[in-house]
Amino acid sequence: MVTYSPIGNISFRGGTPILTITSANTLNVDGALAATATTTVAAGQGGAITFAIIAGSGSATVNPSTGAIRAISAGTITLIATSAGDSDYNSATTSQVITINNNSMTTVSVPPAVKSGDPVLQLNDTISVPEVFSPNGDGIDDSFDIQNITNYPNNELVIADRKGEAVFKAHGYDNQTVIFTGKSSTGDELVEGLYYYYLTYYDNGKLNKRVGYFKLKR
Repeated sequence: MVTYSPIGNISFRGGTPILTITSANTLNVDGALAATATTTVAAGQGGAITFAIIAGSGSATVNPSTGAIRAISAGTITLIATSAGDSDYNSATTSQVITINNNSMTTVSVPPAVKSGDPVLQLNDTISVPEVFSPNGDGIDDSFDIQNITNYPNNELVIADRKGEAVFKAHGYDNQTVIFTGKSSTGDELVEGLYYYYLTYYDNGKLNKRVGYFKLKR
């Protein structure tokens, strides 16, 4: 008598899919870009696709789930797309270099000096963001006060680290009840170093944007 041992079902994985980033590879400082990626696997398989950014000479933030990119400073960054994999497919990764260009600057004409008898010119207040912030209680650069920001209550401030990842975000920044204290939005104390800011505010219905950087000291 010959006895045959039963053999169970054998499943074959689909291997490693090919990911392709289909987004544009350039944008401007302050600009936004919706990152997209395609995969060779069937719809609904291969796991979720997420996004990340490696900062280079430029910086930006990205929503890992939606792929929404916001440019912070000029230069190049590397966009990484990764599929998580599932029971049928391995995970996969691809990348694309994105160039961030400077926005063209708008030249503002300075009005001539006011002469005796001329009507007084009412000029808009100037927004000024600190270049150094040292929240250590020594009385020097202790507060992150944005000059004249209270004249524009409809505002948003985003602060990002050198990797381009947003660490602080606030609406209606007013230097008092809504203010950056050197901590992230989750309450973690931020380390010393260079940080970028992205400030938007409305003036008479017109959207204004300011982007720059400051040094955080302890």
